[in-house]
Amino acid sequence: MSERYELQSDNISVIHFLGNCFASELSGEHCHEKYEITYINSARGKILVEGSEYTISHGSIVFIKPASFHKVEIEQTDNIECYTVYFNSSFIPQSLIESIESKSDCESALFYSKGRMSEEIFDIFEKFSLSDSLNESEKKLYMEMLLNQILILLFSQNFDKINRNERELGARVAKYLNANLSKEICLDKLAGRFFVSKYYLCRAFKNYSGISPHAYIVKKRVAHAKQLIESGVTAAVAAEMMGFGDYSAFYRAYTKITGKSPTQE
Repeated sequence: MSERYELQSDNISVIHFLGNCFASELSGEHCHEKYEITYINSARGKILVEGSEYTISHGSIVFIKPASFHKVEIEQTDNIECYTVYFNSSFIPQSLIESIESKSDCESALFYSKGRMSEEIFDIFEKFSLSDSLNESEKKLYMEMLLNQILILLFSQNFDKINRNERELGARVAKYLNANLSKEICLDKLAGRFFVSKYYLCRAFKNYSGISPHAYIVKKRVAHAKQLIESGVTAAVAAEMMGFGDYSAFYRAYTKITGKSPTQE
């Protein structure tokens, strides 16, 4: 038995696959401007999202943020069943959007194994098919109601922690540090942001860069401060702009790294 149906409303589209003939349609590389939720009711394989790999099996759910490059590889080609929901955020309450962004901060995707979720969420996906018998206005409201229920359930649960490749984690931490150099960065919060221990984060980052996160931040801040000073900004202002808590700490770091005092530039 093979079945495929697609439901559309203004902001949501739902595709249901049932049968092994859809393995090729499910597999492949994707990158689109909408949020995506894929529920694997029956299939095995893996999904790669922005360098992170997730093993999918019966009952897995993957939440993917917009503009995230991802690729699905289906290994089991018989009795495949899955639901994929695409949606934009225009109809979702702002409080829920904020929850989505904070929960998935620095993550391109969130992964939930079956044990993470209650059976209730699986029933909701099956209810999407009922919307096909409704008129357009009722269909739109019904599909939005179901999607909001799914999102609330997803973001009230803990997602699975993924064992990442250390080099890939180091690269992601470096990217984050470069984007937030002037901000206060605490190792505890940094480790929490990437869902790893402080020890694992420091080891992964040192394997990637050769130095500790703290040394990386200081060297980067000094390099940027040096550029600012050379462009005419005073040393005190440059220190403040690059997030140094006090000038004496900046002076010591600058002198140690460059061999000169900031005022000699």
